[in-house]
Amino acid sequence: MRDPMADYRRLLDASHDWVALRSIVLQGVSAQWINAMLEIAITDYYSINKELTNGPYLRYDVADRLLRLAQDEDLMREAYITDLYMRFARKAVINRIEHIPLAMTVDLAVRRTISSIGLSRADALSAAVVRRRKYQAVLDSLQPGEILQCRLVGIENKHLLRIQSQLPDIFWFANFIHDVELANEVQEWFSISSRLGLGPEISQRLKQSRRGS
Repeated sequence: MRDPMADYRRLLDASHDWVALRSIVLQGVSAQWINAMLEIAITDYYSINKELTNGPYLRYDVADRLLRLAQDEDLMREAYITDLYMRFARKAVINRIEHIPLAMTVDLAVRRTISSIGLSRADALSAAVVRRRKYQAVLDSLQPGEILQCRLVGIENKHLLRIQSQLPDIFWFANFIHDVELANEVQEWFSISSRLGLGPEISQRLKQSRRGS
């Protein structure tokens, strides 16, 4: 069994050498192993992190390299990698860490997330309308004894769900964004966010139907 802390120390020691670090990562490791290394890197209380003389930069640098390798080698889903960059960026804001890899800065992490959404704002609004109509149709045609969840299979728009899950994280960074154009884009997403959900009427009917099933 591999020792996660020993592996993490090897990554820290090899951080200045991309070839060596890549060799360590690709020695038959899995996404779970990379996740374990990232969890150690982002956690302050591990003694190995407290011992570092150059503060958190080395931890963030190793994490950035791991994520880039995971992307290059297709070891993790793109959406998950994007979420991890947002997590490290948020940690940096909370801890007021300024010297971090560029990809983990607020502007780049947020821009990456917005780019991953897969829908324009207009398309997101249109998708939300279609989604509400589908839910309305299911609720209107639901028969006594029918299982609501079975009728809802396949009607969701994965891009719209992704947007709804990501927007709260994006909005959290609103006051820390430096790029004016990006800040305006985030504000524009915020202005339509309340129109992307199912709405109070459908939500209430869903609750009633689930209680009655």
